[in-house]
Amino acid sequence: MTPQDPDDRAARLGDDLKLAFRALASPDVAEDRRPDWHRRLIAITNSAKHDVATAEGRMARWWADFEAEVGPRPHAGD
Repeated sequence: MTPQDPDDRAARLGDDLKLAFRALASPDVAEDRRPDWHRRLIAITNSAKHDVATAEGRMARWWADFEAEVGPRPHAGD
């Protein structure tokens, strides 16, 4: 597969979403903010079903906001 292959992009986005959902379990995430983070991930998941490129942009913004508020994202192996 090439990096532009839609299936490959969707798979990478799926992996990123899994990591983000796991990141929400961190004790560093404020309990009162967790529902908002979760709601945004659900919206990204739903948009990925129709437009992977848009979902990728939303995922990048989610991580930027998460890292600004909570701290660095976990690594895939954590």
